[in-house]
Parts: sequence; C-alpha cells; structure tokens
Amino acid sequence: MDCANEELASDPSSTDENVDFTHVTAVASRWMLDFTFVSLCRSFKEGNFDEFNETLSAFQALFQCKSFKAAAHTEKSLICAFLARVMHGKQLDVLFEEDESVMPLMSAATVWTSLEHAVGDESLFENITVLLFVQVSFPSFHVLLPANIKIL
Repeated sequence: MDCANEELASDPSSTDENVDFTHVTAVASRWMLDFTFVSLCRSFKEGNFDEFNETLSAFQALFQCKSFKAAAHTEKSLICAFLARVMHGKQLDVLFEEDESVMPLMSAATVWTSLEHAVGDESLFENITVLLFVQVSFPSFHVLLPANIKIL
C-alpha cells in the first residue's frame, strides 16, 4: 500500500457514510466466530488439549454476542460443547452438568443426541452413538483388565 492509500485508510473522514458500522461489526464477528470454530476443530483433531481449551474460551466469549443466536451458530455451539466433553472425557473431576454424578462422556452422549440432524452420514452418527454408549457404560472397564493388556 502506498502512502496516499495509508493516509486515506487511517483518515476517519474518508469512510463511507452509507456503511452501517453495526453491520460491519456483525460480519467481522461472524468471521471471527467461524475462524475460532475451525481452529477449535483443528485443535481437537490434533489432540492439542491446551490450545483446545484456549480456543474454546475464545469461542465462548464470542458466542455471547446477541447476533449469534441463529440456528447455524447454535449448532456450532452444540458441536463445540460436544467436542469439549469428549476432550475432557478422561477427567472425571470436570463438570459440565449441575448433577455432579454426570461425567464428561455421559454429558457428551446427551449433547450428541441433539446433533443427529447435523450429521449428514447416518451410519457415522450411529457409530459414534455406539462408541459413546460403550464408553459411558464401561468407564472403568480398563481397571478389570490384567496389567499387560492395554486398550488403544
């Protein structure tokens, strides 16, 4: 960018009076929410626990904006809630529900059922449902196994 363009860009009197700043803010906020959502999914896929938690905090802060109550954003929020519960699944001291007996994966199973319409592949939805059920049903199954047998 040359100096003349830099001066115009930083000169508040050169802004278009017809542009509604509220609209610009809403668009930029949606972009930030979308970027944060994709970053959260990437951190989950990579198993980067610390980055996932930081990004989840940013997503939750952005989601507090009133303009994000649309169905598409609510679905993203549910997906993030599901991923958070799965990511924290082994941490039995982490609570997502008021009932302290509900462990993270039990809570994940509940959130997952509300995402049935969001999953395009019915068999994928059913497979994950079964996997969650097995994990919820047998959370301490590995304790019953001999020490030389590992569950992957």
